[in-house]
Amino acid sequence: MDLLEDRIAQFLFLVKSTQTKAFHEWNVAALHRAWEWALFAHQASLKMDDETKAKVTDTLSFNVLPTSARQSKFEVSDLLNAPREFLRAVIWSPFLLTHPLRGELFHALVDLYRQLPSQDGQIAFAELFVDITRRLQLEQTTSTLLQIGEMLAENDPPTIVSGRQVHVISQSKWMMQKSSQRALCAAHALKQQILAQVHRHGQLTNKANTVNGLSAQLADFFNSSEATQSDFCLEKEIVIQAAFLDWPNESTRQLVLDVIQQSVSEDPTRLLQVSPWLAGQICHVIDSLALDYISNVIANGVSRAQDTRWPKVIISERLGCLVKNNSRLGALVDKYLIDSHLIETLFGPLNPSVNKA
Repeated sequence: MDLLEDRIAQFLFLVKSTQTKAFHEWNVAALHRAWEWALFAHQASLKMDDETKAKVTDTLSFNVLPTSARQSKFEVSDLLNAPREFLRAVIWSPFLLTHPLRGELFHALVDLYRQLPSQDGQIAFAELFVDITRRLQLEQTTSTLLQIGEMLAENDPPTIVSGRQVHVISQSKWMMQKSSQRALCAAHALKQQILAQVHRHGQLTNKANTVNGLSAQLADFFNSSEATQSDFCLEKEIVIQAAFLDWPNESTRQLVLDVIQQSVSEDPTRLLQVSPWLAGQICHVIDSLALDYISNVIANGVSRAQDTRWPKVIISERLGCLVKNNSRLGALVDKYLIDSHLIETLFGPLNPSVNKA
């Protein structure tokens, strides 16, 4: 990657970071530095010849601007409006309203919007209100979808675990939760980063080093963070969510799955640090993880002093999410729960008014 490509990649990285919790580390000075990068990207796009454009497009093909949802690959033409796209990304950032310096940043944004050139006879400052309105519309749409998801989930039938009816949150309702949506959005960004690195190093002679390097980075991201008493581990959930996305080739997706399998095999309790539905889903994909996961769920449920490092989840919810729509795993759980005393320890005594399945 030459100097020009490296600088454009730096601008794209800054824009993408506005959509992550790293944005909370920005201050007004950082915002202005990123603005200078946007101005540079704009000027650079005006001076590129066709050969340079083709080269930059090929090198950075998977570095899509977060405000360009309409496309799946980067295009040099996106840089023509780099300052505008940068400001829009900040206004649309889900981390702006929770930023500790949001007041100062917003005042700085107002000044930067005033510096935008007028387009189609529209006063540049009016662009700010257009972006704010669009942001509110997107949030309203999201809220509506969440309400629809909750309505659809109301009639979800109970799940059977070892002859007991257990009620767990439906998968559709779980997917509509803000925490799940946040992890999913970050998973898409992680996917683009992985594809960008694979593409950038695709012409190297030693591709094994590229794969090993990517695996090491991904494993470090997956393993370095832990869940807390109130929140599941976001980094682990991001990587697992990424494994369920559509990938242009199976080998790259398999790289993600291999990292998850190795990391969880080394420490099976890592699956207790993610939401029950996500843990259950990955066990559906990687069969070898199911046995240790069931063992840890049961062991943690039997223990009177459950691990308080992570969010408390009742055992019926974890096992229910695991066996939902999967008879093979349901039979596997049944083998572990053949002792009626153990079942009562985990689920409590059977309510006579509720029929066993």
